[in-house]
Amino acid sequence: MLHCFYCHGYEVAGRRLGVLATSDRSFQTAMLLPDWSDHVTLFTNGVLTLSSEQLADLRTRGVSVETAPVVALLGDAPALSGLRLDDGRIISVDAVFMSPRTGMASPLADQLGCEFDQGPSGPFIRTSADKQATVGWRCRPSRTQRFVGSCRWRNGGNLGAPIPYFASARLSLTRVRNLSERESILR
Repeated sequence: MLHCFYCHGYEVAGRRLGVLATSDRSFQTAMLLPDWSDHVTLFTNGVLTLSSEQLADLRTRGVSVETAPVVALLGDAPALSGLRLDDGRIISVDAVFMSPRTGMASPLADQLGCEFDQGPSGPFIRTSADKQATVGWRCRPSRTQRFVGSCRWRNGGNLGAPIPYFASARLSLTRVRNLSERESILR
């Protein structure tokens, strides 16, 4: 089970991929995964109702759609070989992407008076452009979730995970100065 196709798509490129719907965002994931594989199935799982336009878009991208609920993951952990549907069918997959719900690990931010925004995957601490929380005194959330575009990241001072750039499964290394630096990044 994988949470992010930006982070993990290259690890399973070319394999049989599934998207287990947990919200409306699952449609977007299913639309982008064909850039990583020709074998993609969206499992709506009773959570996602697709319009005729969305179904047509998925067909155009070569994505199969299964509407029966998923009742079991199959395979010898940590490997995955398929998903069993409630009608008894087994759909072969090697990896499944889903969008988990997130939440605060402790009530501390709320107790300090931080304000929260609701993101697509759950609440996150509202911060200003310079990463300051919305309390009356200067507080920089360190190691807390912050929503940036379609990615959450953990920040610690000036150090933060880069926001990935995704374009048809090609990693852009235009900022890397020479081949040896490029090779060390790809290792």
